[in-house]
Amino acid sequence: FALIEWKKNTEEDFVTINHLKAKEIIISISISLVATAIYATILFFIKSEYPIMNACLTVVYLLGNYFAYRRSQLQFLGWILYDILFIVIWGLTAIGGDYGSIIFLIGGASELVYGAIGIFSWTKIEKQQQNLSVKTAQVLSKPNPIFDINKKQSKMSTVAKKNGLNNDK
Repeated sequence: FALIEWKKNTEEDFVTINHLKAKEIIISISISLVATAIYATILFFIKSEYPIMNACLTVVYLLGNYFAYRRSQLQFLGWILYDILFIVIWGLTAIGGDYGSIIFLIGGASELVYGAIGIFSWTKIEKQQQNLSVKTAQVLSKPNPIFDINKKQSKMSTVAKKNGLNNDK
């Protein structure tokens, strides 16, 4: 779904950044909190290791995907939070004696860097889109004599008067 949504909202290889309203953000975070509680409870009953952390990881990942689908810069905050939780859970596993999980710590750290780069890249793209929008608005707000009806009618009546076709009487 996200790929289709992104393709529909891409202009000249640039995705249009979507600014979510506070209501949508609050609703999606609220749903995420409820989903985390439900999933953590399920994981607790099936005796999963770190049920709360695993539930948080899964739901934050889904929330990041949702924000990516919506083309929001919040996706990168979701990815960064996910990466931090990912590093913590694999760090706990490594502390518990599973030193093979260190590779996951390295992977999580690299993903954390990618998330930070994503925020900076999208901030740059967002500024470019805002500048383009301002320039477009300025061009569109300038009067265009070709399409100015009042000037055309004024010129037409001047020409009519010169040719003796005055209909003002």
